[in-house]
Amino acid sequence: MSLKEIYDKAKREGKILSETKKSEGLVIKHDPLPKNIFIGIDCGVNTGVAVVEKGCFTQISTMDILDAHDTVLAYRLKAQEQGEEIHLVIEDPNLR
Repeated sequence: MSLKEIYDKAKREGKILSETKKSEGLVIKHDPLPKNIFIGIDCGVNTGVAVVEKGCFTQISTMDILDAHDTVLAYRLKAQEQGEEIHLVIEDPNLR
């Protein structure tokens, strides 16, 4: 599932409370599992990365794949320190 599809699904389900300027990200309702970190990766020439913590997007950006790998590792260490879980979703470009 692409990041756009994840966003569209959240919007359809009423999880988007308000949309703000792109630099401010999106504000969504609190997830029923607030101790989880959700990371979505959309691989390609410019790899898209979106991170949701405690029901709010904390990062939406593009980077190269190695930086995306480092981002996932950084959130993994943070999750381990705080007793949280990470849910990683990677888009399969072959399913388009």
